[in-house]
Amino acid sequence: MMRKITFIILSFLLAIIACEDKVDPNYEIIFEPGELNFGKVEANQIASQKIRIKNSDESTGAFEGNVVIMDSPKFTMDFSGVITLQKNESKEIYITFRPTTAMEYSGKLLIKNDYALKEMYLYGEGVAPVSFTIDQSKLEFGLVKSGEAKDLDINFSNSAASGFDLELTLSIPSSDFSIVGGQTS
Repeated sequence: MMRKITFIILSFLLAIIACEDKVDPNYEIIFEPGELNFGKVEANQIASQKIRIKNSDESTGAFEGNVVIMDSPKFTMDFSGVITLQKNESKEIYITFRPTTAMEYSGKLLIKNDYALKEMYLYGEGVAPVSFTIDQSKLEFGLVKSGEAKDLDINFSNSAASGFDLELTLSIPSSDFSIVGGQTS
């Protein structure tokens, strides 16, 4: 009788232990920076920035998952496939932005496995190249008496379609001419 009771108790304890809830792993993945904004990039040019993906010390163990970019083919990365990160380990990857037209772009970098999904938002704006005009391509000073000076104006205009502010550096290779006010940019 004692054997039967012991057998029943042991069987009951084994059944309870076997039925315990399995705890799913928990991952805290960190992106540095938290989002990536490339700002203005001239159409058909490229810009790259480095990011860091970290499996924090708060995670329950090593993380293994896929890294993909979603929602825009204008963003690419120098990494593909499965990433494995031990606790408190990180990996640097480069994200590249190549706009093809003048417009705003956005996408997402995803890192995921069966237990975790983390997103980083990607932004950038494709812009037209700088386009400007000069109202006088040639300055005609005519005859100027020795010791006298003659001033002529030249105007630069940045086109409204330009994607950037116009930045110029002016220089005059001859000492016979000067820029009034000394402004060279």
